Amino acid sequence: MARCSSGGVPRQRCYEYSTARRRWRRGHSPARPPRAGSCFLQKPFTPEVLARKVREVLDAPEPN
Repeated sequence: MARCSSGGVPRQRCYEYSTARRRWRRGHSPARPPRAGSCFLQKPFTPEVLARKVREVLDAPEPN
């Protein structure tokens, strides 16, 4: 979805979140890594965690 929505905006940033409520084991990661300029957000999350992740994505250096 991120690739589709970034059509005319190559530097667009996004966050990805899990679609399942299961927890990842320590050292385990999502099936595919997040793309450059994005971060992964595990459900369930609080509004505070969402705000912090959005700030991280906005403050991160621009992807190449």
